[in-house]
Amino acid sequence: MRVIQVILVLISLTGCATAPTNAPMYSSMKIPEATDRTAIVVMYRTMTPPTAFHMPVLVNDNKVIEIPNESFTWVEVPAGENEITIDWPIWVGIRASTLKANFEANKTHFVNLGGNIFFEESLLECCRYVPAK
Repeated sequence: MRVIQVILVLISLTGCATAPTNAPMYSSMKIPEATDRTAIVVMYRTMTPPTAFHMPVLVNDNKVIEIPNESFTWVEVPAGENEITIDWPIWVGIRASTLKANFEANKTHFVNLGGNIFFEESLLECCRYVPAK
């Protein structure tokens, strides 16, 4: 009986955490302009394991979103050094990943949250908008 319960739980976890299908794509969104004191950080997640879970993202130790697959969000940060962390719960079995970087004022930065966190030139057309907290 215990084995059947475990199998049912595992099957229930095999779905994918994704953005709502009616959420707007990046190409139709108006992202605000950065200022001389701030930077805009557009963060996006493609289909990234573990796909069944929303990815917890912190900016400067503040949780800003639990982002699903195939989605993006944006945050305004102070210009200068900032830290973006993917902080999975311990039971997921994946260690936290952090990007510490200098975010230039008056600029929009694109950050790919897949596995390791890294900068991109722009956002791929993969993603639907999910608002940050």
